[in-house]
Amino acid sequence: MKYRTNGFTLVETMIVLAVAAILVAVAAPSFNQFMINNRTQSTQSFIAATLAQARSEALKQNQHITICNTNRAHSRCRRRNEEWDQFGWIMFVDTNANEQLDGGETILASRQSINGAMAIRLKRTGNRVGVFRFTGAGASANDLTATFVACHNGAVASQFRGVTIAATGRIAATRDIDNDDVHEDHLGNDLSCS
Repeated sequence: MKYRTNGFTLVETMIVLAVAAILVAVAAPSFNQFMINNRTQSTQSFIAATLAQARSEALKQNQHITICNTNRAHSRCRRRNEEWDQFGWIMFVDTNANEQLDGGETILASRQSINGAMAIRLKRTGNRVGVFRFTGAGASANDLTATFVACHNGAVASQFRGVTIAATGRIAATRDIDNDDVHEDHLGNDLSCS
């Protein structure tokens, strides 16, 4: 009597598992880098969209629009260049152009803190800290230029991304100008999150 086998032998199963383990070991680091790049680029896009909205509102309302990192209650500006990721930020009509949220000023948008693995930093010219303001003409207040930098905790410098704002109010994604695989800020310096 001849028995017919249905299924795999133990040796065949072990070989398949070994091949699968090797594939996972090779693919996991690449997948992690893919996720870091994806999160960084989506944060960069979100920053650009927020700045474009602020500039658009400034032009539409012919008013100063300020964006600042905020406290936990979203009730005032914290005025720090770092930690834009900690409590989020607010965008408001700054009727008296003092770069502070005062009574009667309208909050146009607010953003809660972002993914804990991401960091957002503001690099800018001038002495104003933790705040950026567009004039009613859509230009940067006080002719300041700035770069918002988005970086993931596990990223290397070549994975940092940013958004620059020119004195005219023009918003643009950062680029690698000198071909060293690291994007540059509005002053031509390599992006950093320190």
